[in-house]
Amino acid sequence: MKIIGHHTCKNLGNKDEIEKPFLSEHVETDSSKHKFLGTGYYFWDNNLSMAHSWGAKRLNKKYYIFECLLDIPSGKFLDLVGNRIDMLWFQEMIKLFMDAEIFKDSWSIGRFLEFLKLKSKDVGKSDIFPYEAIRVLDYTIDTKKKSIFAEDSEAYTNLNPVMIVCLTTLDSGMVQEFRLIREK
Repeated sequence: MKIIGHHTCKNLGNKDEIEKPFLSEHVETDSSKHKFLGTGYYFWDNNLSMAHSWGAKRLNKKYYIFECLLDIPSGKFLDLVGNRIDMLWFQEMIKLFMDAEIFKDSWSIGRFLEFLKLKSKDVGKSDIFPYEAIRVLDYTIDTKKKSIFAEDSEAYTNLNPVMIVCLTTLDSGMVQEFRLIREK
C-alpha cells in the first residue's frame, strides 16, 4: 500500500540535519511515555492539517512537518482501518492472550503491541507479530465533519478521519522521498 505520510517533529533549528523520522519510544515504566501503537515512527496518513494541529498543540507551535511516501508491503501491514481480516485477527490475539490470563483489560493497544513485538522475538515465535507497519483511526479528535447518508437517518460517516501510521522499523525502505514541507 502506498500512503502519503506527514511526520511532525520539534523545531530545534536543525532541519538540515534531519534525514529520517524520529523514533517515538514506548517506556513501560513511565505511563507518560506509553505510545498509541508502541515504539515506532509515527505519521499522519495524508493529513497535513492534523500534522499542523499536533505540532501547534504538543510542540508549542515550534515544529517541522516532513512529507514522504510510505510504501508498505501488504504482508508487513497491520491495517486496523481498512482491512477487516486484520481487525478480526487483532481481536483474536487479544482474546487468545486474555484467555491465557496474560493480557489484562487495563492494557492499552500500545502496551499489547509492545508485548506482541517482544513475544515475536522468542525462538520459534516470529510469526506471532510479523508486521512492520500499523494503521489505526483516532476517534478522540472531533473533526466535526459528519456526512449523513440519508435525510431521514441519523447514520453518518466521517469523510475526514484521523488515521495514524506507525512503522516499527525503518530498515525495510518503506519511507521514500522524506522531505521538509513546513517550518514553524
